[in-house]
Parts: sequence; C-alpha cells; structure tokens
Amino acid sequence: MKKTYLLIALAASMSFAAKIGVLLDDIEACPNQHPLARFTLDAEDHNNATKYSGDDKKPIGIKGEKEVDFFYCVFDYDELVKVPYDYVVLRLDDKCPNGAMAFARYHDTEDKNNINRPKNSFDVWPSVINKDAKLEYCFVPADKNAKYQYPFKKQFGVFANPSSSSSIVRNQVKIDDEDSNNENGWDWHDIKDQSIKNRIMKIVEDGKDVVYHTIKWKGAENGLPPMSSLWRTTVGVIKVDNKASCQKEFTITLDVEDHNNNSGVTRGEDNHPGIDFRSNNFVDFKYCVIETPSNGRLPRARYDYVVLRTSRYCPLGSKPFTRYHDTENKNNKNAPKGSSAVWPSVIDDDAKLEYCLVQGGAGGVAYPFSASYGIFADNPKINNIVYTEFRVDDEDDKKCYKEEWVVEFQIESNPKYDDNGTPVTDNDGFLVFEDKTVNMSHYDCIEEHNKNAWKVPALGRSRYFNIMYEKKEDTYFSYIHWNGKALSKSAEAIVAAPAVGEIAPVAAGSILTPEIKGFDHSAVTVELKSAGKVVISIMNIRGDVVATVSQDNMQPGIHMVNWNSGAVPNGRYVVAVKQNGKFSAKNVILK
Repeated sequence: MKKTYLLIALAASMSFAAKIGVLLDDIEACPNQHPLARFTLDAEDHNNATKYSGDDKKPIGIKGEKEVDFFYCVFDYDELVKVPYDYVVLRLDDKCPNGAMAFARYHDTEDKNNINRPKNSFDVWPSVINKDAKLEYCFVPADKNAKYQYPFKKQFGVFANPSSSSSIVRNQVKIDDEDSNNENGWDWHDIKDQSIKNRIMKIVEDGKDVVYHTIKWKGAENGLPPMSSLWRTTVGVIKVDNKASCQKEFTITLDVEDHNNNSGVTRGEDNHPGIDFRSNNFVDFKYCVIETPSNGRLPRARYDYVVLRTSRYCPLGSKPFTRYHDTENKNNKNAPKGSSAVWPSVIDDDAKLEYCLVQGGAGGVAYPFSASYGIFADNPKINNIVYTEFRVDDEDDKKCYKEEWVVEFQIESNPKYDDNGTPVTDNDGFLVFEDKTVNMSHYDCIEEHNKNAWKVPALGRSRYFNIMYEKKEDTYFSYIHWNGKALSKSAEAIVAAPAVGEIAPVAAGSILTPEIKGFDHSAVTVELKSAGKVVISIMNIRGDVVATVSQDNMQPGIHMVNWNSGAVPNGRYVVAVKQNGKFSAKNVILK
C-alpha cells in the first residue's frame, strides 16, 4: 500500500443537531412539510381564570380558555441564534441545541374529565402529557452584542419577556391550572445557578397558575436570520448485500403460526434477499440502519414505498404508520437480534412495527437506494426491479370480521390545474393529482388474543394497504429490490454523492471515480482509478469546508493519506475526494 503523508489541520467544533419547537402563527401548518406538534392542556373548569393580555391579546401559537391548545413547528438546530434578550423554545430531543439549557415545567391540570393530550400523531417527547403535563423546554441566554433582534422568521413566535420594542409584539397567557391540591413545579435538570432560574421565571412565571410571556415579530422580514434546513433521521432498509455499509444492523424475527403454517412467497419471484423463511415457523427480516440526507428527505420514487422507522420521527415528507402482528401464542420466540436500534418498534410476545411511507409521484426515480438495500413497495413493473410478495401467517386461532370504509387517493393520470390552466405543484415541485374516492375493506378480529391491527392516517389508506395488506389474520408484504444493472440516465437517483450509511444513487458508476475507503484519527484512505491531481476536502455537518488538501500527479491505487487529528473532537464529518472531474463523498464518524 502506497502512503502519502499530509498534515491536515482541522479546527472544527462539532455539535449535533437537536429538534426544537417554535410557536406557529394561525396557519396551523408548517412550511416545507416540517412536522406540526400540537397539544392541549385542560385548564381549570370551575371558576376558570385563563386570561390573555398584552399588546394585542392574541399570543402566537396559543388558543383557547378551558382547553388551551399549543401549536409548534419542529426544526433541527445544532446552535440557536442568540438575540439581546433571553428566550425559550420547546425541547423535542434528548438534549437542547448547543449553548441552550434544558428545564421542565410541571402543570397540575384539571383533575375532573381531564383531556390533556397531543392533538396530532406527532410525538412531543420528551414532554409527558397525560393527566398532568411535564413540558420540556430549552432556555437560550441573551447576547447583548447579537447580530439579530429576533431569532426566527416572523411567522414563528417564542417565549420571551424583553423590554419594549417597536418591532416586537408582547403578550401573556395565564393558564388557570387545577385550583385544589395544586402541584405545579419545576425540573431544573443541570441548571444550578439561581440567577438563571430567576431569568427563566421572568418568561415562564411561577405560581399556582402559570403565565407564559410570548413575543412575535411585526417588523420587516428582511434582516431576520435564516431558518435551519437540517432534519436528521434514520430509517431501516432490508440488507440485500452483506457488505453494505450500515450505521447499525439488526434482525427482526417473527414467530409465526406453528399449526398449518402458510408463510412464504405468494406472487412474483422467489428471490427475497434479506428475508428468510426459517423452518417455516419463523420469518427473519435483516435490517440495515441508514441516515437520511442532510435535507431530511428520502428520494422520491415513481411509486410509494415503505421503510422501517428507527428514529423518533419519519423523514420529512413521509408518513408514519404502525402494523401490529399477533404472532404465535405458544412458546413465542419473537425477538430482535443484534442492535437495539429496532426502537421504536416493540417486539415481545407480539410485534408492533413502526414504518414510514414515502409517497411516489411522476418525475420520481426508478429506485431510491443502491442495490445494497431492499424496500417494501407494490410491484412498480419497472425493468431491473425484482418484485416478491410474501405471506406472514400470524396466529390462526382467532375469529375475524370485515371492516369497510371509504378512502381517497390521488389519481396520477389526472393532474390538477389552476384557473389559468397551469398544472398545480407541491412544495417539492411535483405535480398534484386529482383525488378519487374508493371503497376499501379490512379484516379485524374480536377475540381476546388477537392484536392484528393498523394505525394509519385516515386519508390515503389505500397507499399503505397496497404495500402491506391483510387477509383474515395474515399479512402480505410487497417487497422489491434492485437487481444490480445500471439505470438509464433519466432514472438516476437524486442524491449526488453516496455516503457511508446514507442514500446512494442507483446509477452507472464511472470506472474512473475515486473512492474513499476509510477515515479515522490518523488517516484518510482513498482508492484512485486514474492518475492526476487529487483534492481531498473535509466538511462539517453544516457543509462548511474545514480543510482542503491537494496533491499533484497521484497514481492509480490505494493511498493512505496520513494526518494529525490533534484536538479535533469526535463527531460526524463529510470527506470528499475529487480527481479529473470525478468525485465521491462519504459521511464518516470520527470516534
């Protein structure tokens, strides 16, 4: 192995994005398909004194009196913008963004007929909302020399209590919590400084009831900071190639019907790498965990497809749903094998599997991943895609009934047009199609042990059931993978540079494209297919280039480029190599 010794000085301070919620204006829908987090606090019913006051008595993102609704848009930030005053946002991750401090506020809400709840499918964890509410927040301390006067765009609000400003609308909402035996309180987590606690309590006031101070911007939009575009999630795809790169790997075993088992292939080709019908009484799904691109979206295909959800949230633009399997009752051996990354799916005596549906559309790619990974999708009938439908024979000892309903879905042969005759497109630039109403049916079961069920959005159920449908107590999966041949140029995937554990395009790779083979504290290893000048770049997760090294006249072969990592912290980086107009890049983890 030829070694080239280069010194690369990296001075990047790495941090990882964390999800937060910012108060949303009255539109009740977040831009660019970011999730909407909405929940209700059930305030005091008897002598209710919930009260709104301030500049316009309409706090941004908060509505109601006896039941108070909160509306938040969810974003990823590795560091929040600082302004000349303290402010607070909702915490929606296991930590706050860099530089912010976590705390929690307890609400002892109405005891009688309590209706505290999240009001949509979005999980507001780590806040806990049941009969009472523990709400988790991030406190961002003031910076008197801050560049910006407001931390977000004007359609969003925050909790804050600054001095008067001609461009800031200040409001307060007093939530009248339970009057008898009130147990409102705080969890300060790692905050020990009493002066910090006092500053927070000027924004979220202490007392038997709670007063939130909110602000929104009424000045010009220009001059406000850009909003974060980060959205980091992971998903599970079937591992077709044993050499494929994964963040984590695991196998889900379903212990299916022992008596008269009918698990197996029912249609299509008898070719299902990564899925094993072991001894007829077990079905193994071999998963590879990969990270979504930095824009937070999985590539859109020409057809709907399904991946396993391995993060708290689905990628932007995709829809979460749940499938329950009531599996073998006697000597049940359901199990995850390998990594614990199977969460949030729950696998014990039965199985609750969590998925994300990525809706297809005209202009999508022929296949959204590399040939290393398989996915669930109805037969798209596209060349080089191998389709297999197989049956998972769940527990037979049940009586089921048939449920029918009416659903809507889009007819992709009938695009919508506006009044000017122009085709209507969505936020991603894809055509929007006319809706069609159809009758659907679904088997459900009523006996004690049966838990076969679905949890899917009411609209578009046909999209889910075309890929995983139920017949009596069994489930039929539609599974596809790429057979390894090159796609046509028009069908290349939208991701420009494949990355370790990330999405890779299914396209004809150039024999001259350099490849990154390794990265650690001491070396970057590259494989060159031709001679010529090589440029190696290292970027942080924001896309900032933190180091660039060039080397003239490097020869074909594997080269270990040594470097001194010094005090560079462990974390996520992107390493790119370019030679003769060809390049490749990989997400890497320095550990």
